[in-house]
Amino acid sequence: MTGTNNINNKGFSMIEIIVALAVFFLIVGTAVGLFVSIVAVQRRILSEQQLISQSSYAIEYMSKALRMATKDEEGECVINPEGPEVFDDINGVYVLTRYENDPGIYTGIRFLNASNVNGDGDPICQEFLFDGNPTDGYILKEIKSTGSFADINIDHAVALTSEKIKITNPRFKINASNDSVFVFGTNGTDPGHQPRVTILMTFKALGGSEQMERKVQTTVSARNLNIE
Repeated sequence: MTGTNNINNKGFSMIEIIVALAVFFLIVGTAVGLFVSIVAVQRRILSEQQLISQSSYAIEYMSKALRMATKDEEGECVINPEGPEVFDDINGVYVLTRYENDPGIYTGIRFLNASNVNGDGDPICQEFLFDGNPTDGYILKEIKSTGSFADINIDHAVALTSEKIKITNPRFKINASNDSVFVFGTNGTDPGHQPRVTILMTFKALGGSEQMERKVQTTVSARNLNIE
């Protein structure tokens, strides 16, 4: 009887232990892999949401402001004294600013915003600009002066997009032309020509192994009809 009990109560064999451990580690590995995948997907979704949110806000904010551009009859805001094509005339509606020799583009646009006035009731001079460089990318910023005169000090610029979002290939086009640097309001020489601005840029989410991007393009026309 004693011998029989010893045989029936023997422990697990080495093979059984190895198989059990293999199954255990397989289950744990699958669970960990699934968890990592869920976290990665969640991060991607959050990055994509941030990308859409930032790009939508930027384009909507700029479009709303640019639509309210009005003719600068005093020639104090819609000017570009920096060149390479200097514009310092009156009756301008839009003027491109912040010229970069490499890659040879203007990275800013200045206008007089009729919907944004100071305490004296004067329209505010506003500028949108892309601060950065082609290698590291750009951040969208704006400068609002305290009156209808231009403020060209970039230290006064306020960021409109997060540093976690990289903007590449920014472009402003006036009247759908690569050569136009400014556009007049009605001044007797160009009556009825409705000023418009095209904005092009690519948003990229920084961080993570997979880079997500969103290309944005829109055209905005000045709300005030360009007529006498």
